[in-house]
Amino acid sequence: MQGDESHSLDFHVLSSDLQPFSNPSDVATLLERQLLSTNWQELCEGLLQFRRILKFHAFLIEEKVNQLVPHVVTCLTNLRSAVVKAALLCIEELVLSLKGDINRFV
Repeated sequence: MQGDESHSLDFHVLSSDLQPFSNPSDVATLLERQLLSTNWQELCEGLLQFRRILKFHAFLIEEKVNQLVPHVVTCLTNLRSAVVKAALLCIEELVLSLKGDINRFV
């Protein structure tokens, strides 16, 4: 993200409004770094990107989902409400993409 551009981004997009990536492999490569960020805006952007990948490009991260989900769960205790809301939306997308089969993460 560049400069003040991130302030105008909506991290809390409805699932029905999510769009696929034109370069999903590049995004998937950076995803874990974003989910580990201490910058709340980068963290929210990573959570939004995780949702988009789950919805449209899940095949790219099938083997990494188990290591990415704990980062999302950690976001639920963040002091920034924007991060918590983005994490909840990400978990919702995870449940939808796994068709409710979330037992491996509980």
